[in-house]
Amino acid sequence: TVAAWVKYSEAPDDYTSRVVAKGYDNGDSENYGIQVTSSDEASFFIRDSNHVNFGIDSDETLPNDEWVHIAGSYNGSDVKVYVNGDLAGTEDATSGTGSLLQDPNALAIGDAVDVERAFPGAVDDARVYGYALTDAEVAYIGTEGTGVVPLTSIANIYDSEPVGQKAVNFRDYALLMNSWLEEILWPE
Repeated sequence: TVAAWVKYSEAPDDYTSRVVAKGYDNGDSENYGIQVTSSDEASFFIRDSNHVNFGIDSDETLPNDEWVHIAGSYNGSDVKVYVNGDLAGTEDATSGTGSLLQDPNALAIGDAVDVERAFPGAVDDARVYGYALTDAEVAYIGTEGTGVVPLTSIANIYDSEPVGQKAVNFRDYALLMNSWLEEILWPE
C-alpha cells in the first residue's frame, strides 16, 4: 500500500504526475506508484516481475486547491485505488506473477526523473507499507482517524450488535464464563 495527502491547483496538461513512485521512471522499470492524471484522477499502478503493468484510475476527479488523500494497494491479486478513504477503483491482477518487479532504484516522492512528470503541488504524510492495508484501514487513514476500523476479536462471541457498535462486552464475558464453567479441566 502506498498513500499520501496531496494538494495542487491544476492537473498536468498532457502527462501523469508522480506522487510516490518506486523505481526508475522510464515507463518500464517502476515497481509501483500513485499519481495524478491529466484528467484530475488518482491512479495507482504496479509492475510484476515479468514487467507486466497493472493499474487503475479513480472513478472520480480530485478537487483542486484542497487536501485530498490518495492511496493505492496491491494484495497479490487486486490493484485498488482510494480517494479520501473510499475505494475509487479496482482491477483484477490475477493474471500477473503475484510478485512485484524489484527495481533497485530509489523511491521518489513528488518528483520524477523526467521533470515534466514531477507532481505540481504539495505532498504530505507519504507512506509506503510492506503489505496491503484493508479497505477499513485505508478509510481510517484517509479520513484522519474519523473513519471506523472494525477489529475482530476472538473474544467477541456475542455478535448480535449492529454494525459499527460491535464490542467485546459483558455478554461476551458471560458467554465465555458459561463455556469455561462447563469444561472440566481438573481433575481428570
